[in-house]
Parts: sequence; structure tokens; C-alpha cells
Amino acid sequence: MRVIISGIVVAGLLLSGCATSNASTWRPMVDTQGTDNSRYEQDLVECRAYAEANPEADPETAARDGAIKTGAMMAGVTILTGGLALIPTLAGGIAGAVGLGGWGGTEAADAKYRNIVSNCMVGRGYRVIG
Repeated sequence: MRVIISGIVVAGLLLSGCATSNASTWRPMVDTQGTDNSRYEQDLVECRAYAEANPEADPETAARDGAIKTGAMMAGVTILTGGLALIPTLAGGIAGAVGLGGWGGTEAADAKYRNIVSNCMVGRGYRVIG
């Protein structure tokens, strides 16, 4: 039984590696009229650093945490059913790990990252329009 549980958790963790993010290369669309363009790149670097320092904005952490939760849920179902639900649980768990741990967690982290960068740029006097 421990081998089954370990396998499920490992599968969830492996699936968390499927999560990808492009938030760290994202550039907010800014209306530069009336702003100092020479400061833009430095301000963007500093605002990205603020976002990267926030664990909620890290897609890898979000994917890993979601995969661990999914793996624990799958292990619980397997234990409660005495292993009878292993096959459907694995199928559902793989889908859940991708949804909760992979893309779902990554999307939330990306949104948080972009929000932090946008708010930081607004605080520095830029008009963020997208």
C-alpha cells in the first residue's frame, strides 16, 4: 500500500513539472506619453524583482503545491477504497494534477505576478493599459 501511495505522490510531483510560465518575460503595455523612457527598463526590472519575491506569484511553487494536494487526495481515496478505486483514481488524479497543480496553479501565479508588476509600474507613474 505504501508503494501505491508513494507512486501516486511521485506521479503528481512529476506532473507539476508540466507547468510552464512566461510571466517573467511579460511586459505591461504602458502609455509612455509624458514619461521618462530612459527609466522604463530599470523600473520594469525592479518591479519584476518585487513580483518574483512573492511566493504566490511563483508558478513552480503553485504547480508543486497543487500536485502535492492532488497526490494526497488520490492516496486518501485509494486507502479508503482499499485500492479498488486505484485505476479510476489514477485517471482522475492525473487530470486533477494537471488542472490543480500544473496549468491551474500556474495561471493563478501568472495573474498574481502580472498584477504585482502592473501595480508597481503604476506606483512609479506609468499608465498601464494592458
